[in-house]
Amino acid sequence: MTDQDSVAVARPGVHVGLDRLPSLEEVHRLAAAMDSQLQAVRRLVGDITPRQYRHVDVSLARHLGVFTPISGPCEYAISPAHTHPAYSFVLSFDGTTRMRLDGHVVSARPGELSGVGPGIPHQELPGAGPPRYAAIMIAPRFLLAQRRAYPGTGMPDLRGQTWPASPELCRTVKDLMIECEARLPGREALLEAHALKLTHQILRLVLGVTTATGRVAMRMDINRAVEFLHSHLAQPLAVTELARAAGLSVSHFSREFRRELGMGPKQYALKARLAHARRLLLGGEGNIGEVAQASGFASLAHFSTAFRAAFGTSPSAFRHVPAKRAEILKPAPDFRKRGRGT
Repeated sequence: MTDQDSVAVARPGVHVGLDRLPSLEEVHRLAAAMDSQLQAVRRLVGDITPRQYRHVDVSLARHLGVFTPISGPCEYAISPAHTHPAYSFVLSFDGTTRMRLDGHVVSARPGELSGVGPGIPHQELPGAGPPRYAAIMIAPRFLLAQRRAYPGTGMPDLRGQTWPASPELCRTVKDLMIECEARLPGREALLEAHALKLTHQILRLVLGVTTATGRVAMRMDINRAVEFLHSHLAQPLAVTELARAAGLSVSHFSREFRRELGMGPKQYALKARLAHARRLLLGGEGNIGEVAQASGFASLAHFSTAFRAAFGTSPSAFRHVPAKRAEILKPAPDFRKRGRGT
């Protein structure tokens, strides 16, 4: 092993001060730590050398590892027709993750998880810049042991299939990496807990196991999107952004939103923006154009048309005619209160 290789292995958490020569005991301890990590990496990745993953951050639990390229590709990953002894799941961050498998090029969009089974030859295709993904390697015996918790399901032959990763799964990956780097007391127990949770989140995704979400939990998801909308009224938010805030797919979010609030997300957003605009007009804040912009309307014409359709008068008439204000102020609900029953 070269000096450069040794430094690469030590980088994820084993450090030696440069202000003095290390003692013989420290040298032995460092060498043992480097060898232990290398063996753990090889059990998951294959016959990789430290130099091949010198650009990669490594977060290891007992049966699982997360490998994140930082300053360049993993040279083992870009080698043609390589295989892994572990199950490999790649969480794409920016949509540039591509690999060659079975003679085809497989790509993953941002936020998608792709899977490759043990012993399946494949090759990561390098892009123009450093790759942005987290590769989750899970020991086969451990993953298959956890799969027994899902009777009646069979483990599919993983050959580059993709699934949309949930925000919870992404959060667990992040938590495991943070815990590994922090090196605090209790680290081993928490790493194993994160690894177990992440394995089951991946299994549920791959096996198509869905959780029956209770109404209280779903209401909290919808309310999170509603609060996000009300804190960004000046911005033209798409339904996809609201769904992301709720942690739901667009179709599921739209369906549950209507069930919870009695109207679709777009209709609710329009009513919320108009109610906000009405409050600004009543308070005499800014001119009509500024009120329209602060309420998320792209143009003054759109704002005026929507305001007149909702309240039967123009924004300028509402601001300057007291009788009109008194009449229109009656139907001014706080839309956020609807659907929050306990």
